[in-house]
Amino acid sequence: MSQVPQAPHVARSLARFARRAACAAVAMLAIIAATAVFAAESPDLGPGDAHYAARRGTEARAAWLEALAAAPANPTLLCRLAQVESELSEDAKG
Repeated sequence: MSQVPQAPHVARSLARFARRAACAAVAMLAIIAATAVFAAESPDLGPGDAHYAARRGTEARAAWLEALAAAPANPTLLCRLAQVESELSEDAKG
């Protein structure tokens, strides 16, 4: 079976689609790999979460700082620390 010749614009469109699909696949693999890395180093956030829910920001910050030693790049932990630091600074006098 012989191939039907394609118009140049169709060939360019197919090449563009192939490049975009390859980029999307690489991005998905990077996201999956990052998720696996963060899941593997997931610290126990429970004590800090319990303190935060009870409106004890100083204790929550201390618990999350302890967890930070185990997982210094954990985005969930870093976001929670940033939130509690912001709230504590609003309450600070001076």
